[in-house]
Amino acid sequence: MDSNELLLAISSMIDQKLEPIYSRLDQMDSRLDQMDSRLGHVEERLDQMDSRLGHVEGRLDQMDSRLYNVEKQLVQTEGSLRAALVESENLILEEVSRVHNILNAHRENRSIHMA
Repeated sequence: MDSNELLLAISSMIDQKLEPIYSRLDQMDSRLDQMDSRLGHVEERLDQMDSRLGHVEGRLDQMDSRLYNVEKQLVQTEGSLRAALVESENLILEEVSRVHNILNAHRENRSIHMA
């Protein structure tokens, strides 16, 4: 066997030994591409989730603001109702006092009924 044949035989043996390695490398490249694709999808979903969280935070801020305004209105309404209640109670007490004064005047002066 001459040296060229020997080199071809060695090259053929090396190719046969490297073929499974090349095949595995191709499989690994394919799996890496799939993983890259999946990671891209995961990143897209994370971006969508970030966007949704931003919208949720915005809505929570709006709701917090509205709740603050409702609480403020409740405090104002409570103050108005208390003032109206005190005014009403004072009017009732004044009327009761006026009626008592009239009754006392009648009791002290019976001639009022005789006229």
